[in-house]
Amino acid sequence: MPNTNEKSKSPTIANGLKWMYLSSVAQVGLRIFVLAVLARLLLPSDFGLLGIALIFTSCAERLGQVGVGPALVQKNLLTDADIRTGTALSLLSGILIAIALTVIAPFVGTFFDAPRVVGVLQILAFGFIIDGFGVVSDSLLQRQLRFRAVMFSENLSYVVGNVCVGTCLAWLGYGVWSLVFSNLAMKIVRVVLLRRAQTAPWVGSLDSASTKALLNTGVGFSLGRILSFLALQGDNFVVGRLLGVDVLGMYTRAYQLMTLPATYLGQALERVLFPAMAKKQNDKSKLIEIFYWNIELVTLIALPVSVGMFFLSEEIIAVLFGSKWVSVAPTLTILSLGVFFRTGYKCSDTLARSCGAVYQHALRQAVYCSLVIGGAIVGSLLSGLEGVAVAVVISVAVNYALMTLLSAKLLQLPLKKLVKPHLPGIWVSLCIAVALAVFLPILRTFSTNSVVVLGLGSCIAGTALLLGLLVAWGDFKSPLLSVLVRRIPLERLGWLGFLCSKVARAD
Repeated sequence: MPNTNEKSKSPTIANGLKWMYLSSVAQVGLRIFVLAVLARLLLPSDFGLLGIALIFTSCAERLGQVGVGPALVQKNLLTDADIRTGTALSLLSGILIAIALTVIAPFVGTFFDAPRVVGVLQILAFGFIIDGFGVVSDSLLQRQLRFRAVMFSENLSYVVGNVCVGTCLAWLGYGVWSLVFSNLAMKIVRVVLLRRAQTAPWVGSLDSASTKALLNTGVGFSLGRILSFLALQGDNFVVGRLLGVDVLGMYTRAYQLMTLPATYLGQALERVLFPAMAKKQNDKSKLIEIFYWNIELVTLIALPVSVGMFFLSEEIIAVLFGSKWVSVAPTLTILSLGVFFRTGYKCSDTLARSCGAVYQHALRQAVYCSLVIGGAIVGSLLSGLEGVAVAVVISVAVNYALMTLLSAKLLQLPLKKLVKPHLPGIWVSLCIAVALAVFLPILRTFSTNSVVVLGLGSCIAGTALLLGLLVAWGDFKSPLLSVLVRRIPLERLGWLGFLCSKVARAD
């Protein structure tokens, strides 16, 4: 039986963030590699079929485990009965959801006029039974801030599932089935590694008191997650139904690039800070401090990425996906405007769940969901794929505003207090935007090679980023940047690093 007591020398938040960010960096690199390879080996229709199936499997993932994992992490005092009950609920819900997906698969194929999606969805359904065996181990590792083990299991499972199984099967000509079996292989490896790192019961048993306590919180988590899912997948549903499988395949590639920062930066913050903030849910001053750092870090990373992706979207598509995908570049240009909002709302999302405000969070996700689906329908009818992209960007921006207002309410802060953490990232992003707006047209005039333009454009953006960071530290008195510039050995970067260190560390 796992030991649920806090250890005197337990891992710290900083240590957890370190391992999760190392994991995020590694996964971003691997994901970009896999995206580039598979885009050249598979057809848009293959990605479209998987996109349709993922609408339902992602929905089931959020609904099927009835919020057991987050409830185990958030609970103040965790007992052995809670763990046994969590195991039983996770496994039982995994079996039920697998059966449900298998039954509805033929109706999904008929609705989307895509008969091949039936088998894809039915095979993917088995993944929920596999996941059921790993929920408790994963939750306990997060609760204990043992993110080194989490990182190892996720990265190795991604390598085995997507890099090895997925790309090999795609190269052998298995089409969409290479995506399906890579997904299952990744789940199997991940569960094995999680259970090796943290033991948990295989089957468990239901305790009435624990079941009631976990479900009371878990249902709120699930409601918020399912509404958030509907918002994140509603546009895919509309595009697949109204514009077709091939167009959906194009759209999902652009959308996946847009969500990379949210998937890895936001996920890393969420998985580390959720258990950390849950432990401090009654210490408002500590919550405010963590929340400020969270916002500043996300703004400093996601907003510059948004600007860079906006200016370099054509080259990004050409270099990563190849010439057959160039028609999706305008869609990526529009979606790039939503990178920050899509990533940034996770700061408030994590705070709300940590404080147990699960139903207030769910209400705002319902508004978000309605905006995405309604906007995607109107946008697709008026302007096709670009219209959908515009609707999605507007929706994520509104959701960011709603969640930020909720955070201000929970922390009892005036809104002007939440403006300051955004300023360093906004300044740095303006520096990058000006630099790219001036020099990118010149680069494109002298070279039509997408690799050259993307490489030099990235160098220009990086230089503007460094210069902007120095000004941001001095003028905005950023507490986060203050810590970074005093701890990073800038002198090792040569004369330029030595000069930067003198400027940045000047009293």
